[in-house]
Amino acid sequence: MPTCVATEAGEICKPGQKMKTKTILYLGCAIATLQLTSPSHAVPTFDQFGPFPNATFGGVGIPNDSVAASTQFVADFDAQPGRQSAQITLAMNTTQRFSNDVVTNDGFGTFFAEPGSNFGNPLNPLDQSSSSLEGATWNFNFYILVEGINGSDPTLADFQIDLLYDFDPGVNTPTSEQGRINITNGAIAAAIQGNTPVTSLAEGSENLLFNFLETGIPNIVMPPTSVNAFSPEAIGEYSFSIEVISLLDGSTLETVGISVVVPEPSSLALLGLASLGLAVRRRA
Repeated sequence: MPTCVATEAGEICKPGQKMKTKTILYLGCAIATLQLTSPSHAVPTFDQFGPFPNATFGGVGIPNDSVAASTQFVADFDAQPGRQSAQITLAMNTTQRFSNDVVTNDGFGTFFAEPGSNFGNPLNPLDQSSSSLEGATWNFNFYILVEGINGSDPTLADFQIDLLYDFDPGVNTPTSEQGRINITNGAIAAAIQGNTPVTSLAEGSENLLFNFLETGIPNIVMPPTSVNAFSPEAIGEYSFSIEVISLLDGSTLETVGISVVVPEPSSLALLGLASLGLAVRRRA
């Protein structure tokens, strides 16, 4: 288990990157009447979408050219003198797992992946030369960094940080029914186990077929309540997001979110995009 949560790869620390605007995109898809209308639905939410070279997502060679990223300056995040200011940077994307087909995207935070599962070789699903873990053809990746400003030294433990994931192929899965990885508790547990300070960065690459996302880890991973298990063959839409909450007043400090549509449009005629909906921008 890496610094923050269990991942397929290890953790590598990198500096953050400045972003400037917030974009929330509502995407409609012409499959099974996909309509993203629920306010609790984790639609794509980000400041900037594109290359994000700072993120390795805890591995080597994981694509970082199409990434949804958000950043936020936070003042008075901590009651302790000298630790009040911080910059929070969040990033997420979806990529193919090992030699599976490349995951595409619409350039606005929605990714398109193929159904199915294997050990990394789509031509031989039983080949375990890439990995001993069976997974869906695609991974979801995350990057979380808190940086001090003017001498402050924040860590992940200075905020409540959660990563939400979705087993339900239907749209409008309420965030209350999605799975939740408590990044903060994971970072604290890793620090205690390793007798080291709590880290300021966590990044990793996960797969919805990884067992711990279904069975859970006490106080760290809470599985989804809407669907008991993920089906890699299921056609539909999945949501992923990161939320950073203030420990002082419970307010939301920053979020980033992406969506994954299965299958990739070329696999199903007339999938496509019905609409891009409404784009809303605000200053970070």
